[in-house]
Amino acid sequence: MKTKLLAMMMVLSLLTGTLAIAMNTRQVTADISPATATLKINPPSTHKTPADVNSFFDVYIDISVTDPGLFGFDINVTWGDNSLIAFDHADYTTLLNAIWGSGNWTTIKSENGVVGGGGYYRLVALSTLKSFVSSVDTHLFLIDFKILRYSHALPLTTSIQIAAYKLSDKNADSINATLTGGTFTIDAAIPGLNLSLNDKYNGTKPFEFGKYFVIQVSALNVVDLSGSGGLTINFNSELLQFKGLDYKGVFNTVYVTPSTDSVNVVFYDYSGGSFSGDNLTLFGLKFKVTFDNSLSHIWKKGASNGNALTADVSITAGDLLFANGDDILLSGITLVGSPLSLTIHLIQGDVLVNGIVDILDLTAVAQWYEKPGFPVQYDLNKDGTIDLFDLVLVAANFLYGYS
Repeated sequence: MKTKLLAMMMVLSLLTGTLAIAMNTRQVTADISPATATLKINPPSTHKTPADVNSFFDVYIDISVTDPGLFGFDINVTWGDNSLIAFDHADYTTLLNAIWGSGNWTTIKSENGVVGGGGYYRLVALSTLKSFVSSVDTHLFLIDFKILRYSHALPLTTSIQIAAYKLSDKNADSINATLTGGTFTIDAAIPGLNLSLNDKYNGTKPFEFGKYFVIQVSALNVVDLSGSGGLTINFNSELLQFKGLDYKGVFNTVYVTPSTDSVNVVFYDYSGGSFSGDNLTLFGLKFKVTFDNSLSHIWKKGASNGNALTADVSITAGDLLFANGDDILLSGITLVGSPLSLTIHLIQGDVLVNGIVDILDLTAVAQWYEKPGFPVQYDLNKDGTIDLFDLVLVAANFLYGYS
């Protein structure tokens, strides 16, 4: 009897101990605090240039999560401008294998679409074996985007956000998360205008009276330049005279409206097309070097200015219109070669200022030989009288301009 009683007491003691262990185990589980997490768009900012249009870039959705860990998630990622960037594909297999193990998880939903002007991608996945715990940011999945467009006016930006989420631990308890979004930015493709000299009429002679030349205007770094635009070209009317449109460039119609010291140029293309290129000729304007016979325009021996005058040509107003609707004013355009400074050389002995030196110039000076009250233009050596030395300065360049 004592043996039976002792055995019963031992069994009871074992059962009591086992129950205590079980109760302690359940108590430990119950004491675990709910998990917390962070969800992030990684990288938080993506910066591209117009050269990257039609290329692709990735963003990761990252998580860090405390014990008891992540057992499933439903995450919806949105971006604000689906015409700027668009969903190409998502990749989650390798990443979920890394956190839950190959064969230990499944996806319930994977979808992408458009809401309003933006887009979204939603992924629902859960583990079938174990929870995931990490104190550092870890990739859950990635979205690959395609870059669709850029602007010629301003940089374009859109947000990439975690718009909604559900995170669950293995007990189906919700995990609260701190969210960090991201942005995508692409630089503007600032168009350019280049003002250049086309000296096709007489490239061997220096710039001087009677010289014809062409100012060419080209568009730089343009994509989809549409069939219209307008520019105002300003010039030094004391020394230059506008002689008309010399040639058209890529546009089939170019109108010019001159005034005293400027030319307004409007260009069209009625075909409805657009033009792209690094350097597109828009038009060429013809000018002539011409000026009066005032004192500052007469060649003088030892002149401080080297007997050279400066004439500027510049783009002072206008716009370029692009097929995507960007209308870029001159203030938003990079100018190259504007103002274009031309050095005009005065002709020795050309006192009548007609581009040649002949008997008429010699006669004009000779008639004032040793006479008072002479025109100061004819005192070529600036010694206060008209004498042999002034005549020599004319005769030394006799018949210049006839060849």
